[in-house]
Amino acid sequence: MHGPENAAHHQQQNASLGNNEHEAPIMPIEKAKLRGKLIMPLYPKRAFDIGLEGEVTLQVLIDKTAQIKDIKIIRHKGNTLFCEAALKTIKEKWGGLIEPHQQNGQFIEGWIEITIPFTIERK
Repeated sequence: MHGPENAAHHQQQNASLGNNEHEAPIMPIEKAKLRGKLIMPLYPKRAFDIGLEGEVTLQVLIDKTAQIKDIKIIRHKGNTLFCEAALKTIKEKWGGLIEPHQQNGQFIEGWIEITIPFTIERK
């Protein structure tokens, strides 16, 4: 196929690939089984120094072997420094710590949703 038909076919193929990605189940972190303690991100120094607060809600795709396959930021409040801190920690520290979803006794990949708050404790 060449020309406009090929472009339309390619777009349709990409759209269906995107839909398959969303078919994996989504579970809140509170319902997930953990294999260890999740390390929370460090507060970004620049944000802390000027008193910024915020939160980041992410979806983390856990594969059948409990490894991180993908991370999506769903929404964030505050500075993007919080997003960067959350992404870095999840990529570097969370692999293998969240039990994969199970279906019919078999591990399957699925999304975990978590909101990470960044708040400064006031005395």
